[in-house]
Amino acid sequence: MRWRAAKENRRTKNRIRSFLHYFGIIPPVEVNAENWSLAFINWLNYQVMLPTESGTLSLKYLLKAYQNTREQLLEVTKQLRHQVKTYYPQIYKSLMTAPGIGPIVAMCLIAEIGDISRFKSYRHLASYVGFIPRSHQSGDKDPKGKLTYRSNKYLRSSLVEAAWTAMRYDPALLKYYKDRITKYDSRIVIIKIAHKLLNRVRQVWLTQNKYQMGLS
Repeated sequence: MRWRAAKENRRTKNRIRSFLHYFGIIPPVEVNAENWSLAFINWLNYQVMLPTESGTLSLKYLLKAYQNTREQLLEVTKQLRHQVKTYYPQIYKSLMTAPGIGPIVAMCLIAEIGDISRFKSYRHLASYVGFIPRSHQSGDKDPKGKLTYRSNKYLRSSLVEAAWTAMRYDPALLKYYKDRITKYDSRIVIIKIAHKLLNRVRQVWLTQNKYQMGLS
């Protein structure tokens, strides 16, 4: 539900950006439009002047839609955080010791995986996420880095995004990236790093110990 709410919120933001672009309206730097600050929202509501009545009404409806999607996103995130803190407090706390794993990714892991012991091995977990290469390909030998079509889209996208942050803080992951970036496309390398991150997250989950930086 959170993923859908976030997707709808992004779509509405893009519609508003396109709308402003259509009318040639450029937000002033001080309202911090990139981060959708309160100043930017107030500027949209009270300072943007459009040449037509239909344009004014359209912007009004777009801003109302943005507010609705934002409220839904905040509410479902609040409820999801309450659920994981109530039923998985130690796991939630342990997962966030891993670099790149913040509250949102930790909640995604818990919500989608549930009981990690249901996966007999790391390979079973990696297959569920979608980090196993297609048949007759290995992660290091496949030059195109093609993964199986079967995947959990929430987990795979969240872990790939987390991997970009993780390698900036974990020296072992950063070294892995630097050693391979001259041979492979960056998208392939970051998937390999996400693969490694998932394996380490599994160990943290099973032991409920803190993440150890710099392990090979």
